[in-house]
Amino acid sequence: MATYETIIGLEVHAELNTKTKMFCDSLNDPNEKHPNINICPVCMGHPGTLPVINEEAVKKVIQIGLALKGEIPEFSQFDRKNYFYPDLPKGYQISQYEHPLVKGGYLDIEIRNPKSEILNNVQNSNNQNMKKQIRVTRIHLEEDAGRLLHDQKTGESLVDFNRAGRPLMELVTEPDLRSGEEVRLFGEKLQRILRYVGASNADMEKGELRVEVNISLSNSPQMAPNESRIMLKDESYGMMKLLFEIHNKLGPIYKEKNYQDAVEEILKREGIPYEREKNIKLKFENIEVSNFYADFVIRDRILLEIKAKPFITNDDVRQGSRYIKSLHLPLAIVANFKRNKLEYKRVVNPAFENDSSLFEDNSRRTLGTKVEVKNINSFKFAEDAVNYEIKRQTEILERGGNIIQETRGWNERMGESVSQRSKEESHDYRYFPEPDLPPLNISKEFVQKLAASLPELPGLKKTRFIEEYGLDEKTAELIVREKDFANYFENVVSELREWESASPSPNKKPIFKLAANFMTGDFLKLLHETSAPVSETLITPENFGEFLTYVAEEKISSTAAKAVFDEMFRLGGDPSEIIKAKNLMQISDETEIESVAKKVIDENPKPVADYKNGAENVLQFLVGQVMKASKGKANPKIVKEIMQKLLKDRP
Repeated sequence: MATYETIIGLEVHAELNTKTKMFCDSLNDPNEKHPNINICPVCMGHPGTLPVINEEAVKKVIQIGLALKGEIPEFSQFDRKNYFYPDLPKGYQISQYEHPLVKGGYLDIEIRNPKSEILNNVQNSNNQNMKKQIRVTRIHLEEDAGRLLHDQKTGESLVDFNRAGRPLMELVTEPDLRSGEEVRLFGEKLQRILRYVGASNADMEKGELRVEVNISLSNSPQMAPNESRIMLKDESYGMMKLLFEIHNKLGPIYKEKNYQDAVEEILKREGIPYEREKNIKLKFENIEVSNFYADFVIRDRILLEIKAKPFITNDDVRQGSRYIKSLHLPLAIVANFKRNKLEYKRVVNPAFENDSSLFEDNSRRTLGTKVEVKNINSFKFAEDAVNYEIKRQTEILERGGNIIQETRGWNERMGESVSQRSKEESHDYRYFPEPDLPPLNISKEFVQKLAASLPELPGLKKTRFIEEYGLDEKTAELIVREKDFANYFENVVSELREWESASPSPNKKPIFKLAANFMTGDFLKLLHETSAPVSETLITPENFGEFLTYVAEEKISSTAAKAVFDEMFRLGGDPSEIIKAKNLMQISDETEIESVAKKVIDENPKPVADYKNGAENVLQFLVGQVMKASKGKANPKIVKEIMQKLLKDRP
């Protein structure tokens, strides 16, 4: 049987949550149930009408691009995409072709329990979770089409134009994905970012987020020898061109910092994402022992070290190698400006040598025929559709057949894709610049202002929660999945900060971890059971925080805590009042508990004798009797300690 490699690229459409449509002032309301209510002559394509660009939609797409570390060109324009379909009132769609709002970018995904450690664009840190970078080709803005409603009984098709003209973002990835799992992980993470940025509600069931999968199978590539391959050729060559420009203008006479400042200015000029003085932590047995600072990290892919010295030494090369290994980057460039000619060294991270996506295209791969799969309304179905297509195409190729370039629709009920139509090429749409709209000139100041307004994104929030609150990675991941849930958690934490610093109790539990455990345990379970969003919970952050202080100080038992929390969730109310009304305050007074324990010992001579003769499991029975006598209100930890002491002292 031949070996095939799966090549997958995605086209993701997201409806933007602006107040009005893309080119008119009709309401953009995805919840409108009545057909053809939110329409006007502009979005219906009536003769003589002119479109006007929705500035808010433009801002949202640029913010998404910035969140994905894409490049925002200074020039962008809209184009006409010509095709006929009943749900397209104008007979063409206003879209973008040659000059999108965003170019490039990427999104990292984490693949759990991978079958192989040799994967495209993968970083493996612990042999369990593997980080893979999925490159974004472009993000552009267009208008949505209407919606067709098919009556199965009469065979008629009706058109609802409420959706026609809504602002629609389209994101296109590079063909970096290799499995259905990767497609699902990418989609889920992108959905999270769209919601955090506030650009889209991204509800797939409502059609606000749609995924189209382009998939093909190719024969396994036979790579050229490593020594003839050039890692990140275009990006690194482009960077070298800028470094030569600096050296030609400044010469070899300045200090290292002067060249660093010049590099930063030219990166800003070119709109290239970078981070200066990137902190690198050196750890020994999970203890941080030192900090280093790399000069530049460019596009989260290339580390650049600037030198101004007689020549580049082996120590400089080793330094670059250590830095890229610590930061999990594929390539370092060490550039020395002190020579009459710019001196430089390229340092490759060996962990990325098998990553074909980072090298120039010198493989002898025979690319397969691309098939597009549409009508996917959940990320689970996207994963299923990819797995089905891999199986279907493999079977055709094994029989000696040919894959047809076509568009197929996913039928989740049948668990299979069905042919819909042959796939169009870009020339079929006869793109040309939209004559009724001016081109967009996007200033750097405008982009910088939008970048400054970006909220903390889920990846950074997760890292901060781990570092600031001491959460484990899995718990932090659960909390940041939904923006409102993460914000609620922080509101609870803010209520606990004063108590955490002021509480004298030596036995208090780590309060932030306790809050996280309750939120991802009991609280999340109740939200799922009732299908309620966190925004509608009856438990205020103040009451949640107060409840947690009772648990942390062990003023109520774990059993009582569940009862109190359940009532707070279903009926609301102050935890102190619920505890008082139900008489659930835990007894921790040692004198009171000792009195009950002595009575239990006196009433159970045989179990006591068995314990004294070595039957230590009897202790739990005696503790249980004390708990029973106290109606479950005694602190079980204190009960056990007192019981052990009394039995030890008993003759």
